Amino acid sequence: VAGVDIDLSVLNAELGETKPLGDGSVYLISSGGLWVAYKDPERLGKSVHETEPTDDAAVAEAMKGKPYETLDYSASLQTDVHRLLLPTTLGKAEAPWIVMSNLTETAVSAPTRAVTKIILISALVLVVLLAVAMAFLVRRLAARPVRRLAAVVGELADGHTEVTVPETGRGDELGVMAKAVEFFRQKLIEVEELRRKTEAAEKDAIAARRRGMLDLADSFESSV
Repeated sequence: VAGVDIDLSVLNAELGETKPLGDGSVYLISSGGLWVAYKDPERLGKSVHETEPTDDAAVAEAMKGKPYETLDYSASLQTDVHRLLLPTTLGKAEAPWIVMSNLTETAVSAPTRAVTKIILISALVLVVLLAVAMAFLVRRLAARPVRRLAAVVGELADGHTEVTVPETGRGDELGVMAKAVEFFRQKLIEVEELRRKTEAAEKDAIAARRRGMLDLADSFESSV
């Protein structure tokens, strides 16, 4: 039998300095379900079942060799956290070790909130400007063309950006109003496109975080 002793305090300190997304945390669980790295040194060497029984199910799933993700509430951080458990095999061991990463809900959703705020402000400014332009032009135009444009604006408000804006070829005030509505339609299309790109960026960010955790697990495996 060959044995190796590893100073857990050094390993714990190194992983403790890793802060995913700025305020996250990284822990390590042995194949026997013991804490190898944890922010509270008193838990080192103790079992997950003994200290965090609520994590038993998540650890059991990760022990099967597949990454596992769950949403939980952190009492110490007073916020919801995304908990990622990534199994990593050391040598030819049958049971993997688990790299656990906690990402706060605030940090994960911050980009989404920022983009949403920009979209809402832009849409509000556009709506206000268009409302002023429409109020000015309606006084000088016939009721029927105005009603047609009003109907188009209603369609745009319902999200139907595929509608055709009438009267855009006119050179009078009605033409100006129609062009403004067409501009608003194009901006709504751009906002929708930005929303789709934001969703794609969020998916890429999640994939990048998972790749990062896999790289961290590979790095730890190589170090061991």
